[in-house]
Amino acid sequence: MFWSILERYALKPVAGSARYSSVPHENGATKSETTPETPRGLPLLGLTPFLARDRTHFVDRLLRDFGPTVFLEKQPGVGNIMFSSDPAIVDEVLVHRSSKFIKSKHYRKVLPLTGKGSLLLEGESWRTRRKIIGPLFHPSHLNALTKVVAKVVKKYAEREFAPRAGEAFDISKHFNRLTLEVVCEAILGNWATDEEKTKLSQALDQSLSKIEPLFYPKFLSLPGTERRIKKDLEKAAKIIDDISRGIFHRVTLQPHVDNDFVSDFVHGKDGKEGADVESFCSEFKTLVFAGHETTSNALSWMWWCVFHPQNGGVLKSLQAEAAQVPDSPTMADLRKLAVLQNVISETLRIFPSVPSISRDATEDMNIGGWSIKKDDMIVIPIISLHRKGDIWKQPMKFSPHRFEEKARHGNYLPFSKGPRNCVGSGFATMEMLIIVSTLLNQFQFELIPDQHPQEEVHVTMKPSPGIFVRLKNKSSAFH
Repeated sequence: MFWSILERYALKPVAGSARYSSVPHENGATKSETTPETPRGLPLLGLTPFLARDRTHFVDRLLRDFGPTVFLEKQPGVGNIMFSSDPAIVDEVLVHRSSKFIKSKHYRKVLPLTGKGSLLLEGESWRTRRKIIGPLFHPSHLNALTKVVAKVVKKYAEREFAPRAGEAFDISKHFNRLTLEVVCEAILGNWATDEEKTKLSQALDQSLSKIEPLFYPKFLSLPGTERRIKKDLEKAAKIIDDISRGIFHRVTLQPHVDNDFVSDFVHGKDGKEGADVESFCSEFKTLVFAGHETTSNALSWMWWCVFHPQNGGVLKSLQAEAAQVPDSPTMADLRKLAVLQNVISETLRIFPSVPSISRDATEDMNIGGWSIKKDDMIVIPIISLHRKGDIWKQPMKFSPHRFEEKARHGNYLPFSKGPRNCVGSGFATMEMLIIVSTLLNQFQFELIPDQHPQEEVHVTMKPSPGIFVRLKNKSSAFH
């Protein structure tokens, strides 16, 4: 009630920003000759409290009430910030003028956990690093990993799922552990011990849930909160760093093993120079941090969509398709899974694992009629773009068939777009294809009735408190 009253006051429309003019931008004319209205905010605090409390859903409301682009000036603790789900502006920022933007400064708050990997590097440093890691995610390399991933998934299913037949449990927790095991095995192979993999899992679990408060303005947090969280993150980062350095030195002592992810990374592949210890450790932390949490969340939301009683037809089609997948699939086998590919795409449309991305301008410019100054932050709320009714018919309806139409894909960016798109998207998709087809072949799932998962954002977006299911073993499973 209290927040509702404040929100009604803060969202009262007032005269728009002087930053807007009807000057067309380079790749398309502006749509309005009048200055869009803007919310007035709270005295002294602006809209900062609402952005800190639930930025994803508050921004979605802003864009519904005030149009596809909202510019907020001088927000306490934030500065100038523009939110836009206008496809033309999104393309300007991520594609056409991507070189004039850098990752927003608040991303650096997770630096202790991610390291200076390709996620945070800019300019020539980023291009050099991308050239090193890019070949590791080439389809030819992914083909060598499919059997590894399939083996990990089947082993986990035998150990963790089969004994739970008849039980009700939160499958999202298992997807979190499973995807971490997949990433560790596919990337690390035999280079890491079981003890090291366990320590990695524990360090990540302890740190991911603590990240979100770092993105709040300091004046909205209790004294010492940021210092305490950073200290915890640094402890987790040290564990991950110690493990990655140990692995690097083990690999350097051995001859190059072709088509081994770590060996290719350290020694170099296809004539390209390998990584030094600092580059390896930074990318290792980035891959482990980003490479399992996003996939885990996507799988959890997928289970919510596919096994919902309203979507029985989708489930039957998936089960029929999964039955054709061999125990050790190749990339050629996975490319035949058209229904599952569309299910993954539709899940990530409604529930993008990363609901928004942001960039800081490196110079003054005009985009879409808006005068952007150096250091202004541009936030692209992917979730709002994916749920726009003028782009997607019945946007909240789970309808994988819509992805049989290729024309809309320019407004679809679960892995971002442009030069800074996610380098691991192919691996993530391959991993999900194998996990879903394997589990559907071995088990029958049903959602526990009367659950209403909420969208909880901690950098990524996960279902809270989880997705609760009951499973039964299929008669042929594990025989």
